[in-house]
Amino acid sequence: MIDATSPICEAAAVDNPRDPWRLLLINRAIVATRSHNRELMESAFDALLENLPSDAPSFFAEGMEQMAVIDYPDHVRELMKRYYLANAAPRRLH
Repeated sequence: MIDATSPICEAAAVDNPRDPWRLLLINRAIVATRSHNRELMESAFDALLENLPSDAPSFFAEGMEQMAVIDYPDHVRELMKRYYLANAAPRRLH
């Protein structure tokens, strides 16, 4: 579905939180997580990072909250944690 969208759609997503392209990317990442499929998750998470870098940290932070609420398999938890630590975890100097 994402491959069938026009590149014109991608440009507006950053400025509009209700933009269909933005919603498609975020929902793709949610569905990939719920599928428990590592390859789908990595592809969707990487697309989120590439296309919506300002939304990605909050997605991964919220994803970590969901890992605590829902009994996801260990491989899903580990992958979400990896993306969270790389892209959303608070950074400290001391």
